[in-house]
Amino acid sequence: MNKFTPLSEEILSSISVMELKLLHLDPSVGAGNFAEKALAVSLNPDQPCLLQTEAESLAKGVQVEQLSLAELVDLSHRWASWYWKKGIRAHDVVAVYANDGLTQIVHFCALTLIGAVAAVTNGAMPGDVASAHFRHLRVRGIVTSAKQKAALDPALRNEVGFCIEIAKTAIPRKPEEFTRHRHDATDPVMITHSSGTTGRPKPVTLAHGQWFHGIRDNLARQGERTGERRLLSLPASHNSSIAFIIHAVLDGSQVLVAHTQSGDFAAEAIERFQPSTVAAFPITYVTLALRYAGSADFSSVRYWVNSGDAAHEKHIRRLVAHGTTPHDGGLVVGSTFVDGLGSSEMGHISFPVQHTKESSIYGRCIGRPHHWVDAQVFLEDGHRAKTNEVGRLGIKSPSITPGYWNDSDLTARSRIDGYFLTGDLVYRDEGGRFFHVDRTSDVIRTGEGPCYSLLSEELLMKLDEIVDDCILSSIDGKDGMSLPVAVVWSERAATMLADPLLETFNETLKDQNMPQLYAVAVVESAAIPRGITGKVLKRTLKENIAEAIKDQASASWLLDFEKIDND
Repeated sequence: MNKFTPLSEEILSSISVMELKLLHLDPSVGAGNFAEKALAVSLNPDQPCLLQTEAESLAKGVQVEQLSLAELVDLSHRWASWYWKKGIRAHDVVAVYANDGLTQIVHFCALTLIGAVAAVTNGAMPGDVASAHFRHLRVRGIVTSAKQKAALDPALRNEVGFCIEIAKTAIPRKPEEFTRHRHDATDPVMITHSSGTTGRPKPVTLAHGQWFHGIRDNLARQGERTGERRLLSLPASHNSSIAFIIHAVLDGSQVLVAHTQSGDFAAEAIERFQPSTVAAFPITYVTLALRYAGSADFSSVRYWVNSGDAAHEKHIRRLVAHGTTPHDGGLVVGSTFVDGLGSSEMGHISFPVQHTKESSIYGRCIGRPHHWVDAQVFLEDGHRAKTNEVGRLGIKSPSITPGYWNDSDLTARSRIDGYFLTGDLVYRDEGGRFFHVDRTSDVIRTGEGPCYSLLSEELLMKLDEIVDDCILSSIDGKDGMSLPVAVVWSERAATMLADPLLETFNETLKDQNMPQLYAVAVVESAAIPRGITGKVLKRTLKENIAEAIKDQASASWLLDFEKIDND
C-alpha cells in the first residue's frame, strides 16, 4: 500500500449539518448533478475526498492517487468538454470499461454533465461478453484501460464513434464550452448490469431521480453524522459503489477506493485507514471474519455494509462482535452489519435488515421493507401468497428501475400486477417479516419437494469447519426430479471426509423436514468458479462436479466425494 490518510489527521467535514439537511430536501438534487450541488455548499472543496493506494492515469499526463471535490468537478468538466467535441449529446450512451479506480466516477460525472448515459461496465467482464453487451446498448463510444481495449472485438472498435484508451487521451487543460444538461427526474443517467451468472448481463437503467431516492433516504436518516472515513471494497463499476461515493461526497466524507476485493487487503486498509463504514461483497467478509476478526484492529468500524449475495450468520456474528458503536456519549464494543436485500433493478436496498451482536433473528430473515417500499409475495399463477407461503417477491417503490435498456420484452416480463419481480423466493410471517429462501433460478426440484438452496446452505453452515458451501442440483434423479449435492470448501478441506459430512448434513436436514442430500463433494476453495462480482457460478460448478464424478482421478481439486444409495 502506498498512501493512506495519516491517522493523526482529523477529518474536517466538507458540509455543515444544516446544508446536508437542505441538500436531501432539495428536489433538484439527483444522481446526475450531485457533485456540482455538493461543491456549491462545500466548506472544504480542496480537501481530498476520494483516495486510492495506487496511482491511476485519468487522462494523458493526469496521474492521481486522490481527488478533492473541486478536482473531481474540474476533471469531469474537462472530460465533458472532450465528449462534447466528439459529438456526444443528451441520452447518447458511452461505455466505461476500465480497471477499478476513480475512472468510473469521473466519467459518470462527465457524461451526466451533458445529459449522456454512462454504461459503467465491470472491467473483469470478458471481452467477448462486453462486446456483445455494448452492441446491444448501441453505444456511441467506449473509453477503456489498455487491458480492456485489447480484449474487445476489433470489429466493434470500427462500429462506434470512438474507442480510446484513457491513459493515452489528451483532454483540455481547462474546461471548454459545452451545454450543461438540466436533468428531469426521469432522465437516464447510467446503465449498470447484472452479474451475468444466469446468462447474458442484463442492462439495468438508472434514472436521475429514481436512483437517487435511496441515497436521499440515507441522507435523511443519518442524523448529524458527517465527515467520516469509509472504505469501499466493491468493484468501482458496481452501481452500489457509485451510490456509495455519491452519498459520501454529499455528506462530506472521505472514501478509500480499494483496487481489489481481497479480504486480506481490506483487513490492512481497515487497520491503517480506520474507516467507520466498510462496504464489500460477501467474499470479502468471509476472509475478514475467519482470518482477521479478533486479531486485526477493527475498532474504528461502526457499520459493515453488504452488497450482492446475502451473508451467512456465522460470518456476520464474528464481525459484529468487533468494532464500536456510540452509546450514552461514549463507545461500546460491537458494530452493525447491514445485510439488506437489494439489487441493481431495485435501485437501493429495499429491506434494510441490520444485525448487531445482540441479534437473535437470522434464518434468512430480511426483515420488513422500507416504509416507501410496497412488497408482496406472488404465486406462480399471479395470486397473492398466504402468510408463511413461499412465492415470488414483487416490489413497488420509487427506486425501482425504469426497465432494461433496449429490451422492452424483458422489462414487461419482469412485472406482475404493477410490481417488479426481483427473482427471489420469499415468505412473510405473521409479524410481517420477510424471509429469503432462494433465487428462482436456484430451486432444486426433488421427489421430497422443493429444496431451497439458501435455507439449506444456512443450516449446513452451522458446522464450524465449513468456510462456505453451495447447494446445486444433479440431473441423475428419477422421473425428471433432481438430486441435491452439497459442495463444501474450507481452509481445512484437505482433512475433511465427505462420508461423515453427508450423514451429519442429512440428519440435520431431516430434523427440519427439509429435502435430504444425494451427495457431498469436498473441494479446494480455488476450484469454485466465480463470476465478475465474486458470485459462485452454480451452473458451471454443477457441470464441473458432474464431470469430476465420472473421472475423479483426473480432478485433483475434488478432494472427496460420497453419495447415498439411490436405488
